Amino acid sequence: MTDSGEMLHVSPRRVLLFRGLALLTGLLFLGAGLTAALAGWGIGSGGTGDAHAEADRWFIAVSGTADTIFAGSLLALAWRPQLPLLFFFNVAAFVVAAVINLPVDPRFAAILAVVLPSLLAFPYWSQLRTAPSWWRRPHALILCVSAVATLVVLAVAVMAVSRQIGGTDTAARANWWADYAEHVSVLALAGLIASSGRPGWRILGALAAAGWVNLGLLAALPLSDHTGSWGVLGGLLGTAVGVVLAVGSTRGDAAGWSLRRHGPQVAASG
Repeated sequence: MTDSGEMLHVSPRRVLLFRGLALLTGLLFLGAGLTAALAGWGIGSGGTGDAHAEADRWFIAVSGTADTIFAGSLLALAWRPQLPLLFFFNVAAFVVAAVINLPVDPRFAAILAVVLPSLLAFPYWSQLRTAPSWWRRPHALILCVSAVATLVVLAVAVMAVSRQIGGTDTAARANWWADYAEHVSVLALAGLIASSGRPGWRILGALAAAGWVNLGLLAALPLSDHTGSWGVLGGLLGTAVGVVLAVGSTRGDAAGWSLRRHGPQVAASG
């Protein structure tokens, strides 16, 4: 059975179940994510119950920004479930969150349990079998920028995890370093996965662009000297990454480039 044939033969009840779960989970993460993201700008405290909310504003903002990207992709899937690229991002984010957080905080399993039903209910799991072939004709601009950003973020995440494991500071005691490593990794993954140009890439690319710009401006302006912040230079570079992702997403098919042959190619829109 072809991919399109499989999509036509999926039970409408299963699609409806997934849409309901994705909508509820997405709205839950959206509310928490936006609250935390706005806390970076001094609007509220992030609703975390953190005893050191002001000192941890950068961590709270990163957490909220990444959660908002995750929520946006879930809500888009509730609207259009036939976008496996967005689901692939959700699965990747789930795995990253579990691998980084569970070893240092087993209670994080409760958050994973909230997300798991919507993932299990996804009606087109088999579409992920084609994921290794998605980057044959990527969007070169987004791929190059996202690849460089991901390498930098990987180094940052490794340092954050090491500070979590061996640290005794306030952030380590609150598990903020592990949380930071997870969420900054999710931010990088969003742009990298969007670069494949598969249907849904515009949505994910726009979400990633907004995330990079938000954190970049926060790091360069109000939170430049906060613990874990990228600082002014890092903030400007992060903002630049977001702008490039936004431009690449706006340009659409014109940014496509084949890795198999030389010359521009038409990549899938979405």
